[in-house]
Amino acid sequence: MKRTLALILSLVMCLGLLAGCGDKKTDDGQTDGKTLVVGTQNFDGKFSPFFYTNDYENQVMGMVFDGLFLVDREGSVVLKGIEGDVRPYNGTDYTYKGIADCDIVENSDGTVDYNITLKEGVKFSDGEEMTIDDVIFSYYVLLDPAYDGVSTLYSLPIKGLEAYRSGMDTVQNLILAAGPDAYAANDFYTEEQYNAYWTAFNAAGVKFAQEILDYVVASGSATADDSVAAQAGNWGFELADDATVEDFWAAIVAKYGYDISDDGINAETAGTSISSCKTEGASESSSYMMQGYGCSSSIVRTSLEAKGWDLWINT
Repeated sequence: MKRTLALILSLVMCLGLLAGCGDKKTDDGQTDGKTLVVGTQNFDGKFSPFFYTNDYENQVMGMVFDGLFLVDREGSVVLKGIEGDVRPYNGTDYTYKGIADCDIVENSDGTVDYNITLKEGVKFSDGEEMTIDDVIFSYYVLLDPAYDGVSTLYSLPIKGLEAYRSGMDTVQNLILAAGPDAYAANDFYTEEQYNAYWTAFNAAGVKFAQEILDYVVASGSATADDSVAAQAGNWGFELADDATVEDFWAAIVAKYGYDISDDGINAETAGTSISSCKTEGASESSSYMMQGYGCSSSIVRTSLEAKGWDLWINT
């Protein structure tokens, strides 16, 4: 099981399934005592605490992931989970035990510190002990500028968060800024990824340019028998008489550089953006990068100074 820890400060995954808890029957009608049979609705297939898309998946994850904090029967956060916190409900005392404590300190300047202490000995399913790095990783995922899951943790006024999120960029933007002329070693992408990206980018550019020419012909401004130069002339570009589609693409790049915004290359679109002009045969990583997702990671940190959250964690 992937070593992830779902961090949910004010919400715990509650189980509302209609479950048939029984033993699995063998061929001879006996039971092995190890199987839980659960009845639920359809899943979308995203069994991730970061990216699940429906409550049925959330319910299943509540069985296999521990939240950093619990909530009691009245919906209040349990801040002393390590030793256990006893709270009354309807005349009965209930003890809530979790994997962390949290001391909240309200400062005179209006900020609030959340001092989190982890319980020792908490292990993942592979036997490895959970550390504070696992907690920090989860925060990085939820606060990543490219994060598009259900959590809205990034909307909270966490100190340093705005600088952290604005101090990052996509792999695609870094490669575009570097230009296609020569790879320079760096910490964000490999030479293979760099070359794959530019191969995919230029192939997509030719498709982008061809779509413009096809549009010109379809609109009746030129005929299919006209030269590329004649067709492109109806789009405002002057090319040599023997120009090719590749030359037309080069002229577009010469006009806008590698700005793929709506004010850049995409200002010339005849319907499809340059990032959407995927090419057959392009590598999977280069296709992802053409969409702005990057290769091994969608976002790379370009500013290491933006880690100053008011969130102090004790191990």
